[in-house]
This record gives sequence, structure tokens and C-alpha cells, in this order.
Amino acid sequence: MLAAVAARGRVVDALVNNAGFSIAQSFAGTPWARQRDFLMTLVVSACGLAHGVIGGMAERGEGSIITVASMAGFAPGAAGHTLYPGAKSLAIKFSQALDAEYRAAGLKVTALCPGFVQTEFASANGTQHLIDDSPRLFFQTAEAVVDIGIRANERGKVVVVPGWHNQVAAIFLRYLPEPWVSMAVRAGSSRYHLEP
Repeated sequence: MLAAVAARGRVVDALVNNAGFSIAQSFAGTPWARQRDFLMTLVVSACGLAHGVIGGMAERGEGSIITVASMAGFAPGAAGHTLYPGAKSLAIKFSQALDAEYRAAGLKVTALCPGFVQTEFASANGTQHLIDDSPRLFFQTAEAVVDIGIRANERGKVVVVPGWHNQVAAIFLRYLPEPWVSMAVRAGSSRYHLEP
């Protein structure tokens, strides 16, 4: 992808890492090839693309990187979606580290941490029927989340949680004792753990 950009004589001024999916089954119940594809998509590709564009951005003294993380990045692990919280936590910590390293060079790095967003995500992982049965009060549109993420990046904000309801939840996830949070997350996430 980066070679194709360079071959056209173009440079990357903004990178948005938004490729992703989740696996609702247990870790060993899913073929390793699928778990590996998950890591390649959510972790390796995002880090590789950032690595490929940062040098040029730093030379030009400007550039933006937005990585779509998730509220799950603040949560402890639970059954099903085994690698998802870890991958999203890495997206947050990676963005914080890049900000620490490249802010002085003019780069703006943001980890965008949405909660439930109205997309095809649940349909792709087989949990759409469960989402359809959930209250829609706190769902956000993709357009609203994108707007919040872009504006936050322009202001130099590193970790962004769109929506007051998600901000309150993030405070609980980050600052309550982990055994309490783990118990609540496991109870809530158990309905989204599917087995083939």
C-alpha cells in the first residue's frame, strides 16, 4: 500500500487505522489462522503503516495519525473476543507512545475509543441478533464518532472517548478496583460469547 502511494509520487499527511473485526468464539475454539489474521489486521498492520509514514511526516513537520481503539481497551479480558481488549489496549498505549515521541516534530496522534457504533461490525462477527435486542439509547452513528475523532486530533488530544455515557463508563473501567470491573465485564460480555 505504501509502495503504491510512493509510486504515484504522493505522500501521506493523514493515516486512519480503522481496519478491524472481532471473533466472538473462544481462543482455542477458533483456528489459529483466524486469530493470526486478527492480530495482523488490528495490531501488525496498524503499527506497520504508522512506521511507514512517520518518517516523512516528521521530516515535513506535520501529520495526523488516528487509530480506532475501543472502550474495550480499558476493560479486562472476558470469555470470547479473547484478543480484542488486548489489541485495543495496545492501540491506546501505542498512540500515547507515538505522541510522546513525535508531538515535538509536529505530529498529532489520537486513539479514538468509541463504544457501540451503528455499523456492520456486529453483523460480521455474528452478534447482530444480540445487538438488535439491546437498548439503542447509547448507540452512536459512525459519522458522529468520526467528527469527534477528527476534531480531537486537530486539537492534539491523544485519547478520545466519544459520548458522555462512554466517558462515564471509561472512568469506571479505569479507576474502580479491577476485580469489580472484571466481574461486571464478564457478566455483561457473556451474552456476546458465541461458540460454533
